[in-house]
Amino acid sequence: MPRGKSKTHADYVKSDIKTGDVIELRTRGFTYTEIAAKLGCSKTNVGYHVKKAMAEQRASNLESMEHHQEVVRRRYEKMWRTVDDLLEAGDIAAVDRGVKVLDGIRKLYGLDALPTTEKGESFLDRLAGLVRKSESDDG
Repeated sequence: MPRGKSKTHADYVKSDIKTGDVIELRTRGFTYTEIAAKLGCSKTNVGYHVKKAMAEQRASNLESMEHHQEVVRRRYEKMWRTVDDLLEAGDIAAVDRGVKVLDGIRKLYGLDALPTTEKGESFLDRLAGLVRKSESDDG
């Protein structure tokens, strides 16, 4: 064995175990120990395959979410161009549609969250507190 490489280095570990096999057994309720015994590998190897599958799934989910977000963004962009043309033509009713499109865009990018103060309270809570204080000062 070459110096500096552990016994678990990829050069030394020859495994015919497929991640799909591990995941199928895991989803059927097998424990890591049972999977290791059934496939003739270590529990650590089983854990590696489970972790690998989960990472691949997370990456796939993220990619899918980003694709969906891009599709929705394009739709809003197209809607906004239509509304803009209507506004240029003097269609006052398009203002309401424009507000709805902008609201959708705001939500798409997560800009619908209420701002917070330096103390961590929401803007509305802070405003309500100021109103109560003002009412108690007047009363």
